[in-house]
Order: sequence, then structure tokens, then C-alpha cells
Amino acid sequence: MKLLTKQNIAQLKANAKVKKPIAYVKLFNPTGAGTWYLSELYDDDTAYGVSEITDKELGYIPMNELRALKLPFGLTIERDKWFNPTRFSEISTKFKFLEEDDLEDLKQEGLADKVTIIKEVK
Repeated sequence: MKLLTKQNIAQLKANAKVKKPIAYVKLFNPTGAGTWYLSELYDDDTAYGVSEITDKELGYIPMNELRALKLPFGLTIERDKWFNPTRFSEISTKFKFLEEDDLEDLKQEGLADKVTIIKEVK
């Protein structure tokens, strides 16, 4: 099975420009630990997303290394064909990103001063 379809590649590359914290592709090790939730893909075949081997971490994922992994019984890393796009905050509360609506809720609760807001500079 191909790790990424043409549709996956187009979606991940498009998201690399807008950087929404959403995983569009889930890859996994069918023989044990290892799950990768991909959000972005760059021309150098490097993806960005959440890796979960012992802990969930955000970072860059070299796709050529995932393709080269040889697992027991002749298996390789596989793509979850039934995975639906999922926000990083749903994968782990560790990756909670605030939306505009969230900030309004925090203001109403008197907690807005407890949150650091980071805006992307264009």
C-alpha cells in the first residue's frame, strides 16, 4: 500500500501553506508502537505532524525513513484508510490551539489574562 495517495499529497501540501492544526493522514506500525498523524508535507518529502511512539510530540517526520522501515513478517508502515481529518487538540489535549471563539469564552470567564496569544506574522 502507498503511504500517501495523490489526494493526500495535495491536501498535505496545501495545508503546509495555511498551517491548520489538523491531521489529514494517519500512519501506523501494524506490529507495535508507532503512530504518525500528518498535517503538512513539503517538497523535500518531509511531513509535519504528531508522532506517537512512547509519547505524543509535534515535529517533522522524514517520509523516506517511514517508507524504508522493515517490520517483522515482511510488513511495512501502513496508512489508516478510514481515518477522518482530526484536530490536534482531539489527538491530545497537549496540543490545544485556541480559536477566536475560545478567547471570547475565556474573556467571559475572566480567564483571558491567563492565556498567551501567539499570532502568525505574515
